[in-house]
Amino acid sequence: GATPEAAATYVRRLQERLQAEPGVAMTSVTTTPPLGDLRVMAALELNGRPLDVHIHQVDAQYLRAMSIPLLRGRQLTPADTRGVIVSDRLARLRWPGGDALGQIFSIGDDPLEVIGVTADARAVAPGDASAVDVYRLASLADFPFISLIVRTTGPADAHLPAIAAAAAGIDPAIRPRVSWLKERHQVQTADLRRSALAMSVLG
Repeated sequence: GATPEAAATYVRRLQERLQAEPGVAMTSVTTTPPLGDLRVMAALELNGRPLDVHIHQVDAQYLRAMSIPLLRGRQLTPADTRGVIVSDRLARLRWPGGDALGQIFSIGDDPLEVIGVTADARAVAPGDASAVDVYRLASLADFPFISLIVRTTGPADAHLPAIAAAAAGIDPAIRPRVSWLKERHQVQTADLRRSALAMSVLG
């Protein structure tokens, strides 16, 4: 498999090529592609009850690419290695009656500062009304397992030849698997299901 450094270089070159394509509005990366089978979970105990938290390792563009509304606080930046954004339901459960912003949220032994609160998107568990989400920056070690999100200004299938050409132009041996974001996505945007796709780049 690819080293983290090689994977990161490939993904960034592919993003640069795709973002130069007419009709591509934005690209982003994530370890948990929307509506996919891969889930990264952390167990949290609240008031004596277990709560499964969906962990998304993403880049700074992910929430915008997925049209997930930011309700409070700010977006991630490339400098936010110790920052985290939580979904609204998690914020209300974890800090009832208080403000989540500035609070410390620990993933295992890793304490992170809450810098933002999003709407409840449930991108990997659309049928689970109890799902809660956490977004943090992907690290270099995550890149061999990364998926690329491509948001377009029109129907995504029209961009398939350009995506294939961009990938082949970097390394003909790598053929990304492409899947469309389905109609059941919970993000409340009418055009998302026809104007975005997810690519499993190296896995």
